[in-house]
Amino acid sequence: MYRAAPMQSIERAGPRAALVDVEGRMLQAHNGVAATLIDPVFISGDQVVIHWLFEFTRPNDTVMRIEELTHQTWRGDRIMAERFCYDPAQMRVRTLPISALRLGVLLHHH
Repeated sequence: MYRAAPMQSIERAGPRAALVDVEGRMLQAHNGVAATLIDPVFISGDQVVIHWLFEFTRPNDTVMRIEELTHQTWRGDRIMAERFCYDPAQMRVRTLPISALRLGVLLHHH
């Protein structure tokens, strides 16, 4: 029987300025962030689910990879609510220095 990894779920809703501030602090804590959209995107009315792969370059020049599902509720052209689901163990996975990534070395090794 397959068991899914435990997922962390964070819901964000509230004043737009506060949400932008949280995102800004997250970006400032890292040297860089690359985001890759993984197809497909699921859309049903005002509900959208997106599969992302984020690569955060830490100040020590290592890269943390996080796969995430984002569930968004839209009203018109604005996101009204957003929930992020990911396995928090991804934040503890040992990663290689960015120089090794450029050489095409596998990210997760033991």
